[in-house]
Amino acid sequence: MSLQQNENEDRAEQRRKKRRKEQITAIGIAAGAVLVVALVLVLVIGGLIRVFSKGDQKQAVKQEQTQAAKEEEAADEVADASSAKEKEEKEPEQKEEVSEEVSEEASETTEDQAASEEAEASEDTGSSDEAEAEEADSDSEADEKEEEDKSTESLWENDEEDAQLVAQIESEIAQMTVEQKVAKLFIVSPGQLCGTEIEPKDVGSRFSEMMNNYPVAGILLKKENIGTEEEFSSMLSNLRLMMPQTTLLTIEDQGGEESPFVVRGITENVMASEKEIGESLGNAGAYSAGISIGSQLRTYGIKLNLAPTVDVSETANSFAARTSFGKDMDTNAELGKNMIRGMKDQGIICAVKSFPGYGDVADDGSKGQVLSNKNKEQLIAASKPYQEAVKAGADMVMISHVGLPKIRGDQRPASMSKEVITDIVRDEWGYDGVIMTDYMDRNCIFTKYTYAESAAGAIEAGADILLSTKNFLKSYNGVLDAVKKGTISEERLNESVMRILKLAYKSSAP
Repeated sequence: MSLQQNENEDRAEQRRKKRRKEQITAIGIAAGAVLVVALVLVLVIGGLIRVFSKGDQKQAVKQEQTQAAKEEEAADEVADASSAKEKEEKEPEQKEEVSEEVSEEASETTEDQAASEEAEASEDTGSSDEAEAEEADSDSEADEKEEEDKSTESLWENDEEDAQLVAQIESEIAQMTVEQKVAKLFIVSPGQLCGTEIEPKDVGSRFSEMMNNYPVAGILLKKENIGTEEEFSSMLSNLRLMMPQTTLLTIEDQGGEESPFVVRGITENVMASEKEIGESLGNAGAYSAGISIGSQLRTYGIKLNLAPTVDVSETANSFAARTSFGKDMDTNAELGKNMIRGMKDQGIICAVKSFPGYGDVADDGSKGQVLSNKNKEQLIAASKPYQEAVKAGADMVMISHVGLPKIRGDQRPASMSKEVITDIVRDEWGYDGVIMTDYMDRNCIFTKYTYAESAAGAIEAGADILLSTKNFLKSYNGVLDAVKKGTISEERLNESVMRILKLAYKSSAP
């Protein structure tokens, strides 16, 4: 609340300053054509100032009935602004709002030349996405960056204000059984939860029974779960009846032709892919794509999107070269931040992925083991896009299956490595949000490790959520046995459940 009040006070002070400037402007206009010369220096700004001056006339120079005529004569070159003023005379309330918007823009352009250039760039690109794209284009301004960071801050930055929620969750955890806590560490598909080979396009009593016995953190929707529009809507309706409100309905949608909604023919509206954004669309395109993707997910009641990918493409044949924004770390960081902002503006939780990146490996682990030659210093240096995404509001970090023999001394995947999850992400970054693994049903995991070993190993390494385990019950029992043996302490279990429930409750809040 204090942030909002401060912003309101700042804006009120700006308006007072601008009104003083308007009085000077009004005097100048009454005296002669001096202001006209100033106005025509920049036509657009001149028009805005004229609107602003016209708006102030009502409050400061009510007696001058001939002012409107003088204004129109001085505005031959800015006819649009004159037309806007005539409309405002008929609609005083609307005129006040326009005047306030104009005052803010005028202040920005006169106080900082760079802000003026940014505003012009925003106008060029913003017509297709209205004010949303304009906001993305102005992301490089220092003042606006601060405001954006405040509006998209992570769920983990206001613990002082969350004492009541934390106390509620602590009480809930105290009443949970160990079995319930372990189940809360999983996000799985309906088929994985029910133990079926084929993903259902609808759910029934078996799903309801398993959900009651194993209250998982979230349900992952795969393209196999999406049938026709009618079938998908029916499935979602049934899921809502069978799941607690805090269950995270999850999907992976990064736009482009690979969007599950495009693949299954639910929509013909293909959003820009990350690669397209990186090649030509820039920050405005990233923000707009985030808005579009987030809006579609919100329509279906989906809360968590496994996106964006901010991996830096280091080699031409890398997996990241096909899936991420591009090969420049700073650019990826900025584009990732803007896509996250767009999705969060639609109420979507984002899971930034995948650290360590797939930028110097040819596969994501679907075909087998993948290894990177980075040492610890190189890995930390490559973490900027992920840390910037967290600052922009990403509430989850996904850990990849990339093996790091120069860091560990063996080929164990990062998703099961304490050296990556705890030592780097938790300790080096200081990150206290939710950490989830990459898909645990990939070939590089289940062909080298048992289901129990891989699941328990990831939790021991510091992960909070196991994503898409190939055999849910065996993975679940592996973690449960580790807790009962003391390999994973119940205190450690409680830490993960606290993070998950905090995110779930906040995401389900109206």
